[in-house]
Amino acid sequence: MNNGVKQIAVIGSGVAGLTATHILQRKHHVTLIEKSERIGGHTNTVRLPDGPDAGTPVDTGFIVMNHRNYPLFTKLLDQLEVDLRDSDMSFGYHDIPSGLAILWVRIGWSFRSAEKSDFAGLSSYGS
Repeated sequence: MNNGVKQIAVIGSGVAGLTATHILQRKHHVTLIEKSERIGGHTNTVRLPDGPDAGTPVDTGFIVMNHRNYPLFTKLLDQLEVDLRDSDMSFGYHDIPSGLAILWVRIGWSFRSAEKSDFAGLSSYGS
């Protein structure tokens, strides 16, 4: 008698696959299948290979996490005792061939965007 225990395969080790595996393994036998050599899906930490900041770890992929939009993920992180801290959100992009540079930054409670020519006057983007 298997007491309702099932054999389950979860495909992909991104945040959804890892979360499903974590929850399902409490009552079932779960196999997590991932084609890549590492787990984590598009979320990854890489180290800058060269330049003045060589060796600096940079998190990629998981861009936004907030408690209002991700209450179940917040609960999971709490169950796993993952410490969270609030931060300001910003985004920068620089296309070297064209010279295009864009900065998107949260100042106070508002969001503003600026192009390269605006960087010097960013203080004028107050809330």
